[in-house]
Amino acid sequence: MVAFPPLLTPIESNYRACTIPYRFPSDNPKKPTPTELQWIDLFLNSIPSFKKRAESDTTVPDAPVRAEKFAQRYGDVLEDFKKDPESHGGPPDCILLCRLREIILRELGFIDIFKRFKDEENAKAISLFKDVVQLNDAIEDDSKRLENLVRGIFAGNIFNLGSAELAEVFSKDGMSFLASCQNLVPRPWVIDDLDAFKVKWSKKSWKKVVIFVDNSGADIILGILPFARELLRHGTQVVLAANDMPSINDVTYTELIEIIAKLKDENRQLMGVDMSNLSIANSGNDLPVIDLTRVSQLLAYLASDADLVVLEGMGRGIETNLYAQFKCDSLKIGMVKHPEVAQFLGGRLYDCVFKYNEVINTAQPTPQYQQSAEFLISQAKLIGLEFQSIEFVPNKPLILLKWPGSDPTLPSILLNSHTDVVTVEQDKWVHHPFGARLDSHGNIFARGSQDMKCVGMQYLEAIRRLKSSGFVPLRSVYLSFVPDEEIGGHDGAEKFADSDIFNSMNVGIVLDEGLASPGENYRIFYAERCPWWLVIKATGAPGHGAKLYDNSAMENLLKSIESVRRFRASQFDMVKAGLKAEGEVISVNMVFLKAGTPPTGLVMNLQPSEAEAGFDIRVPPTADPESLERRIVEEWAPASRYMTFQFMSGRSVLTKTDSSNPWWNLLEEAVRKANGKLGKPEIFPASTDARYFRQLGLPAFGFSPMANTPKLLHDHNEFLNQDEYLKGIRIYESIIKAYASYTSNGGFMRSCEGAEQRHS
Repeated sequence: MVAFPPLLTPIESNYRACTIPYRFPSDNPKKPTPTELQWIDLFLNSIPSFKKRAESDTTVPDAPVRAEKFAQRYGDVLEDFKKDPESHGGPPDCILLCRLREIILRELGFIDIFKRFKDEENAKAISLFKDVVQLNDAIEDDSKRLENLVRGIFAGNIFNLGSAELAEVFSKDGMSFLASCQNLVPRPWVIDDLDAFKVKWSKKSWKKVVIFVDNSGADIILGILPFARELLRHGTQVVLAANDMPSINDVTYTELIEIIAKLKDENRQLMGVDMSNLSIANSGNDLPVIDLTRVSQLLAYLASDADLVVLEGMGRGIETNLYAQFKCDSLKIGMVKHPEVAQFLGGRLYDCVFKYNEVINTAQPTPQYQQSAEFLISQAKLIGLEFQSIEFVPNKPLILLKWPGSDPTLPSILLNSHTDVVTVEQDKWVHHPFGARLDSHGNIFARGSQDMKCVGMQYLEAIRRLKSSGFVPLRSVYLSFVPDEEIGGHDGAEKFADSDIFNSMNVGIVLDEGLASPGENYRIFYAERCPWWLVIKATGAPGHGAKLYDNSAMENLLKSIESVRRFRASQFDMVKAGLKAEGEVISVNMVFLKAGTPPTGLVMNLQPSEAEAGFDIRVPPTADPESLERRIVEEWAPASRYMTFQFMSGRSVLTKTDSSNPWWNLLEEAVRKANGKLGKPEIFPASTDARYFRQLGLPAFGFSPMANTPKLLHDHNEFLNQDEYLKGIRIYESIIKAYASYTSNGGFMRSCEGAEQRHS
């Protein structure tokens, strides 16, 4: 048995099979937790139905006597757990409780107590298969056909004898598959990503899908197989992973092979669909739940290049693996058939779970912008916002959403965020950086959880809530999701701010990203340091590696580096002494150093004729740029030492943070109303896209509502606590409502100094 390859690694740190936490490290190991007791009782309540099935197993001699022994022994095991959660290999969870039940049944000779029932249900479902498929095929609209297929999966999944309640229903009068399709609980379901999945279904083509199947009868034959058949029609390879051994009424690997054989038509097709891309795999599992760290080697081989994993059924997709993270897209689909699960999820009994996760890696240098754009547009459709995808540069879409205001003459509000993130060193993360892993402390680990996908999602959720409450904005509210911020924003926000599209939006105020605050107060930024990216180049005559002489390229460059280092130290000393904030000093950091002799580059016995150093300089708006330029010319790169330089510089514009700026007053009051606190306005120590809007003369604030949070942007193991994330949504609700209700039509003077390329 091996780990399932699409599962995120390292498995030990970010995968727990059981969805519901049964206990925490702080719990008393000698005392069962309330959750454990609840689930022990659940399994105790199921014993009579299992005993009844075992009594009727004609393949086992003395079945009634052995069934009674099963009930007694399993009941004793469960009672033991109530006294000592570490007995019988505990502490107990649904996997262990299922395993012990199967072990006792098998030790008493009961291999498949549901065999007769499964055979009967398979025969019924096979007789209905043609009609169900024809009904699906008759639906011409792809989206409607998909929803019908999904409803068929849910309807089939009802037929599960792992639930004592459903076993009782079956014993009375049975259930109708077609009626079940029509009588599902109404949407939205407790987890409902169906609309987002519909968008992907129409635009995305998966190469290989692995489906972990569940029950015999209607579930596999009328639910999963029509869905798999539709995937085959799309040209997708489909792998159906079924249990190795019987467990309740789950279909086994050998049974599934027999079912497929009976469903083949005279052309050895599945109702006219070629089956050459269909594989059936033994999952290696023998329970109704599954731990994905242990699957068969065959399944692991077949799944190594899968780009969609489907876990179907309450046991495999809800009670276990609901929060499992994969390297590829995943779909968890099943019906909630235990009150305990419904309570945990905050839904209804017989509610539906349709959880779709698409893996979108937007890290530089190769962000998956198109997938990101599709996701954002799908969210806009769900919320009811106008949307457009704009490409100022090919393959770098900027997504612009609009919530129209009732008075289009008033200046609008722009909520800006960027979709790209910096790259990651994946082996330095305790959780997968693109898995959005929620740990037991409520921390969400993900690249972008602080910088700044959190903010973009908070914008969307705040607007969703405001629209649901019936609020109608006076001013139009725009949301922009721009590319390339992490590499300067030149193909994103810069071109956007300079476009006719932006000019037509009549923007009055811009909100952009800020920084996390380790204290109680939110950080707010009214300006930022401008980047001056400086490259100093020294030239000199080449010489033998053993020769000592003056004014070599490397010697002159090192003199410059030392001069820069002394200046950096003087600025940093003011920060260390508390005299100035980080955003108020000029920071200088050397980012590259290279030397060599063209065209060969490095040669050990040849002193180089050229040497270069690159420096990332950040200049606050309060600094004297002319003084810094003189320092570069006279001290850091003097021509007398055969040195040249080039740099990109800019000019900062400040947004007022006093009573003369009504947007500042509104922001302060809105944060206060939402029980937040603003700290003293600051100069952002780095650069954001806000500078492009400030340079147009627009007021712009950098603000990310993350208090009590360590600053981890661009760091390993970036995270944001869920409580802070949710509070941030309430903060944005308050801000958007205040801004969108503001009635004044005051204008702002537009003046700026743009960035320029300088050479010397």
